[in-house]
Amino acid sequence: MNIWVNGTEKSDTLGVEIARQAEALRSEEYDVLLADKDDILALRDANSVSEYLAQYIAVIRRRSDVNPTFFTQTRKPGVKGCVWYVIRMFLWKLLRYQHFWSTFHQNAINATHAEALDFERQERIRETSELETRIRDLERTVRELRAGDSQ
Repeated sequence: MNIWVNGTEKSDTLGVEIARQAEALRSEEYDVLLADKDDILALRDANSVSEYLAQYIAVIRRRSDVNPTFFTQTRKPGVKGCVWYVIRMFLWKLLRYQHFWSTFHQNAINATHAEALDFERQERIRETSELETRIRDLERTVRELRAGDSQ
């Protein structure tokens, strides 16, 4: 990774500082949220559109749920940070039910969209299968008619 600031390369100083801050912010709670990142990267390995859509819909089903219980409040140091932390916690307790209500509805919408995508994919597979069967039947009929005309 190269970091440039005003035309000067600062990778050795800023890169170390960024890595240090990133490690300080690392949390097991966040790791749980990022645990399924591999399934998204697997989408690029799909060999066909059908396989891609199947994997994509599976990813949407696993990742579309909004979790309202995962919530951490950060606090800045000092009296001002403490006051703002208490205010934010009070507001969170006061408005939590609205947040849960909104996330419930968002989860319902996300689940409906995932179901609609899956239904659409299954319907396209069924239609394609029916069309392939009809084409085979028509080709067989044409062959039989040509064979009957030559006799």
